[in-house]
Parts: sequence; C-alpha cells; structure tokens
Amino acid sequence: MNIITINGNLVHDPQSKTFDNGNEVCRFRLANSRKYTDRNGNEREETLFINIETNFGLAKVCRQFLTKGSSVTVCGKLQFKQWESKKDNSTHSEYYIAADEVIFNHLRDESAPRRNDDGNHRRSNNDYPDRTVNNGQYQ
Repeated sequence: MNIITINGNLVHDPQSKTFDNGNEVCRFRLANSRKYTDRNGNEREETLFINIETNFGLAKVCRQFLTKGSSVTVCGKLQFKQWESKKDNSTHSEYYIAADEVIFNHLRDESAPRRNDDGNHRRSNNDYPDRTVNNGQYQ
C-alpha cells in the first residue's frame, strides 16, 4: 500500500501548466517542520521539504486557492521520477507526492490571501470551496 499524508506550508506560489489536451498540472513545494528534544536535552527543529504534484480538477483548484504560506494537508502516493537534463545530459531524480486529496487548512483564516481565476490575489471568502478537495471534487 502506497499512501502518504503530510501537513505543511507552501514554500512558494504553485506553478501550473496546461497541456494541449486540456489537462492541467499544478506543482508546489511544502515545508513540514517538527520540533524535538535531542539526547542532550536541547530543543531542535527539523524541516522537510517535499514536492507535490496535482492533476486535472485538483490542479485547477490548487492553482486558484493556494499561495505561498498556505497551510495544507496532502494525501496521495509517493512517486519517483527520473529525467535527463537537456543542458548537460546529466540525470536527475526526485521523490514527490502525487496528490489525490488536498485539505485547505488556511481557508479558516479570514486574512489568508487567495487567487482569482486570473491569478490575482483576493481576500474575500465568498465562493471558496469547502476545505477538502478530492480529485477536483469538493467534499
């Protein structure tokens, strides 16, 4: 079974791309921090950065409602991809989460910035989806 759930905040605004066939992909990077005490009693903080990829309707909703700093919970599958650089023919690889569901934790905060369809930020909470979006379907 390949299921992963992670909470975090967006490190930057989502990047979206629409293909000729109409499919949309939206990518963003999450920062997930945890605090702990080491063996010597010192408080430490560790931050994990993970790339997230959404597709189709979920990509459109994420593009519209997420911005840098947005708090989300992502559920999906851990994936691996490998590619060759066009510049120097070097091989690159990464693990990422292919999201099936995104919970918009930040929508509870009235001051959190959001985007219009044209990409501009807005602050009104009118016409926002419920907190949970699963494959582009509001729940």
